[in-house]
Amino acid sequence: MRRFVSWASWSALVTGLALGVPLGVALERYYTVSQLPPSFAWQLSLGVLLGGIVAWVIPEFIAQLRARWETTKPLCRMLSPLHTNSVPTVIFLASLYPKGVSIFEKPVPHELQKTMTVEPHYGTPWVLTEGDTLALGYLMSLLGKVGRTENISIVRDDSGLDFADVNVVCIGSPKSNIVARQLNDSFKGIPLRFSTEGGRQVLRADDASAMWRADTDYDYGVLVKARSDYNSMRSVFLIAGISYPGTAGAGYYLWHQWRSIAASVGDRPFGLVLRVRRDNYQYAEQVWVAPNERQR
Repeated sequence: MRRFVSWASWSALVTGLALGVPLGVALERYYTVSQLPPSFAWQLSLGVLLGGIVAWVIPEFIAQLRARWETTKPLCRMLSPLHTNSVPTVIFLASLYPKGVSIFEKPVPHELQKTMTVEPHYGTPWVLTEGDTLALGYLMSLLGKVGRTENISIVRDDSGLDFADVNVVCIGSPKSNIVARQLNDSFKGIPLRFSTEGGRQVLRADDASAMWRADTDYDYGVLVKARSDYNSMRSVFLIAGISYPGTAGAGYYLWHQWRSIAASVGDRPFGLVLRVRRDNYQYAEQVWVAPNERQR
């Protein structure tokens, strides 16, 4: 009873009581024709219970349905076609290697028994980072909101899978994710490109109108949704940063600010650049939006 009272609002309890008293009186009159009528206290309690159902439970149920509808519809549009269980989706992550390695071999996708030698030069490229896993968690939380629970795979970027007929999600920049590098280098509809400058990774608008460099205080993350070059009915998503705080910040921004993103882009492709504080990736702000013609 104490838990019930803590859940119910005072207005619902008062309304339930107000409706319950006349219901209790009506029940008392109805039972007067019975040989063994229940006590008035029992009738009043039943009336209050019925009044509470009418005044609290039913409106609460309707409010939850409305909230679910208001959440699901715009979120599905923004994630479309990623939200559909019937369409296969593959999430590519970088491989996980031990910390501190200075050189290692990494398989080359689509080429059997061939590897490439990786030598870290700035940061730790080609390795799954904390930012990648944080972004994955935020993405999976959003997918759970729209009931996306089936036909989705999380694989290594060097698995060599053919992604011609699937939705593709890449978490991590081309520095850490081979599939992200493929998208960055060859896909035409992506409005943002990673490149290098002086041996360090930077971010550029595809039309060369802007460029972003990380510094000691801020990193930069990107959120991109673009149509697949292989199948116009499929999409590619990129959640990445110049370094790992940017990737974590991009994932958090997508999860925390999806309503504002959905309100501005609907179901169209989009590209966003976010400035992310290095000391706390949850402080992320939007600093650039892809031009409208690229979102159509």
